[in-house]
Amino acid sequence: MRRFFVLESLSWRLILAVSFVVIGGLGLGFHLTYLAFREEMLSEARTHATREAQLVRLALTHQMLEAGDSSLVAGMVQSFAADKEAERILVLDRKGKVKFSSDPSYQKRQFQLTEPACQVCHAHPAADRQRSAVLEMSDGTVLRSVQPIANREACHDCHSPKNRINGILIVDVPVGQTIAHIERSVSRLAFGTAMFGLILIAGITVAFRRFLLRRLYRFEHVANAIAAGDLSQRVPLEGNDAVTRLQVAFNAMVDSGQELLQRVAAQGKQLERTMNAVDDGMVVMDKNFHVVATNDAFKRRMGDDADELIGHNCIHVAGGAGIGCDVTDCPGESCLKSGKTVTAVRTRLDADGQTHHEELRASPVYTQDGVLDGVVEVWRDITDRRSAEARLAEYQRLASVGMLASGISHELNTPLGSIGTCLEAIDRQCASPDEPPNPERVRHYAQLAAAEVRRCGTITRQFMNLARGQTPEREIVDLRPTVELVARLARSTAQIRGVAIQVDAADDLPPVLANASAVQQVLLNLLINAVEASETGTRVVVHFLRMPVLVGQAEMLEVQVEDAGCGISPQDALRVFEPFFSRRQRGSGLGLFVSLNLARDWSGDLRIVRTRVGEGSVFGVSFPVRVPNDNHIYSTRTRS
Repeated sequence: MRRFFVLESLSWRLILAVSFVVIGGLGLGFHLTYLAFREEMLSEARTHATREAQLVRLALTHQMLEAGDSSLVAGMVQSFAADKEAERILVLDRKGKVKFSSDPSYQKRQFQLTEPACQVCHAHPAADRQRSAVLEMSDGTVLRSVQPIANREACHDCHSPKNRINGILIVDVPVGQTIAHIERSVSRLAFGTAMFGLILIAGITVAFRRFLLRRLYRFEHVANAIAAGDLSQRVPLEGNDAVTRLQVAFNAMVDSGQELLQRVAAQGKQLERTMNAVDDGMVVMDKNFHVVATNDAFKRRMGDDADELIGHNCIHVAGGAGIGCDVTDCPGESCLKSGKTVTAVRTRLDADGQTHHEELRASPVYTQDGVLDGVVEVWRDITDRRSAEARLAEYQRLASVGMLASGISHELNTPLGSIGTCLEAIDRQCASPDEPPNPERVRHYAQLAAAEVRRCGTITRQFMNLARGQTPEREIVDLRPTVELVARLARSTAQIRGVAIQVDAADDLPPVLANASAVQQVLLNLLINAVEASETGTRVVVHFLRMPVLVGQAEMLEVQVEDAGCGISPQDALRVFEPFFSRRQRGSGLGLFVSLNLARDWSGDLRIVRTRVGEGSVFGVSFPVRVPNDNHIYSTRTRS
């Protein structure tokens, strides 16, 4: 119905437009023809009336000159009026008074120039005045001819030679029948013109519908079929004109569109197969975090409601699948704000209640115009990797403890030697037979020995805390005492190799969010590597650097460990963070690998700041600075 209404409305509009043009053209032509025909008929009547008026004027003039009898002139006026079929004949003197009239009602009448009948001519300059005019009188329409009677020399006997004219002859010829005849002729012409116009409109309409609208209907039928999904429909070709060329172009466009849709569908299927071939879960979301597309691996993570993911908000999807998704720390939201890739770790509970660790990498999606349009998240199950990393970290921790054993023994020998010396002094005080022991000296030695015992206990506790290991948890950590503690633990090993450790720390360092045990292990690995890479007599320097704050990212604090050792070649610098890669004979190749993963666990990083062969290296480990108004609850356990 809608198609019929639109097309029929178009047909009616076209018919009305054609009718307007045809009727307007015919009407204008008819009007111009009518004016020309009427003017031509009136011109002939005017010419005829003028000639009759001239004949009457000549006859009257001759009669007055020959006879001079006014009664004869009056009779001639009556006679001419009857013979020439004139409505009336009037003879006026030069002042406008009627002297002779065939119409008794005009006898002795005085004409004034201000009368409407006179103004028809006298309203114009003398040079532009006509000698005849059509007037609407009370008794009908007449054609009035006006002929002046000149004052000739032969007339001077009766008329003063000073006057140019002696009078005026007016002849009124009835033209009502002539005009009625014109109007009857025009009516017949108008009727014929109207019939011709209707026939012309009907012919144009039929031709238009036959040669254009009918073919446009086919366009519409095919277009509706294609819109409904039937891409096999084509417009049938007919004739060899502009519409035919349009039909050919339309069919070519449909063929091209069908081919393009087939390619897009094939590419979509290929993309879907490619995404489903990936073991990692993939989900594409728009700017409002509504799911646009997923792969099978992500659907398996979501459980039974996997088919209903499209169109839902990601927070509801993650919550229903048992994923620990923190709205205040959303990688997808951070990615959309910063326009950069963001990585995070989330935990997920499967249907059996097993905990899985998922590494989430959110990457921005841009349009062709460079506008951020959405985000794609890749979910990788790193449960096995986390377990392997934990085992490697434990192995590395024990290896580091073993390497510190000699330093720890040296550290304990000093207080033990002091304790032995104090005990020997007390024994001497108590063993002398000649003089009694001095209580103050004995108490002094006992206090020294007790202090050394406490020192041994502190060293032992520090060693046990380092060797025990803890589950990584983000907590508030004060870096300066932590760095100084690790430096004290590594200083004994450094003294054996003849290397000094220097800590350059400012007093206004902000607290960071990390894990104290993990921080100690990472810094200990870096210090031991720096010590072993350094030559005797050199120095390892630890200093702090506040990183520039980037838009959309947290403030970071970096601890840099600088040595003056052998340095790292460019080829080895690309692989130092790979597991089991090491150039040292006794190296396990796990220290930097484990340290990098521990740093990423607290949302930090480990990097090579700079290195050059023969000049030493600088390694930096970064920490997120705790925001003062952060309301998250963190552990604040003290590390000795």
